[in-house]
Amino acid sequence: MIESIYNKSLDLLRELGVPFKMDDIASEMGISKKTIYKYYPSKEVLIKKMINECDVTFQSNNRSIIYNNNLTEINKLFLLLETLPKESILYTRHVIEELKHYYPTQAIALEKHMSNRKEAIQKQFEYALRSPYMNSVSFDVFYAMYHSIFDLWQDDISKTIDTFKTNAIKILREGLIKE
Repeated sequence: MIESIYNKSLDLLRELGVPFKMDDIASEMGISKKTIYKYYPSKEVLIKKMINECDVTFQSNNRSIIYNNNLTEINKLFLLLETLPKESILYTRHVIEELKHYYPTQAIALEKHMSNRKEAIQKQFEYALRSPYMNSVSFDVFYAMYHSIFDLWQDDISKTIDTFKTNAIKILREGLIKE
């Protein structure tokens, strides 16, 4: 039940943004709010779990990619970019702004997570730049292009993040890899 509530809350976050209500979850699932509060005492606790899960997933994926000696530094970089948690809706501009408004403490936690994610990607980017097969480009430009997929996705949420991610990473890869 706890996982179903969690997944439904992610769906509602995608559809309605941060202002979704616990009533919305109960109504969509055909359960009482009391059942939801049994697992999540408040909406802020639920949002905090989303951010924590996002961070845990990234840290776990990051370690498995970085320490994989069978991958080139360039492949590690693109795997880091491709591996997104199911909570990636949190990375969209509108959700970040709504969190700042409704749950400022959680917005700070999300910003910390996003900063840690960016630092890990930047570190791997710098390793990949040492490869003779990668064009020299600014990390800030590279990351801005990558992060823009979340804004594009926000503008057309009917498509999956994977559609935007695949296309954006293909463009980034083709622009970075020397022929």
